[in-house]
Amino acid sequence: MMRNIIKHLYREFISPFTGIVRLREVPFETEEEFKKAIGHNIRIIRSAKQFSQEHMGKAIGISSPAYSKIEAGVTDTSIHRLLLIGEILKVQLYELVDHELIPK
Repeated sequence: MMRNIIKHLYREFISPFTGIVRLREVPFETEEEFKKAIGHNIRIIRSAKQFSQEHMGKAIGISSPAYSKIEAGVTDTSIHRLLLIGEILKVQLYELVDHELIPK
């Protein structure tokens, strides 16, 4: 089921000019690529906000090594945990999966 979601994942955004809601396809081919992309985005945002991995782990109730695995993209992360991470980083869930943050 996860693979079907990945291949058809869309990001909703509202045009600042027209106010029209549009959808853009997010280009992830595999589950591993998707997990690594999310981890990469979390790391970029966390670093910009100057939070440590230890701080993030404690804030969401897991160990620092477990949190590190999320950023490395080696562990599956629940939507609930992603929402917690987004809340701490003060970003929306879609920003954690935004393919535009991923280096080409």
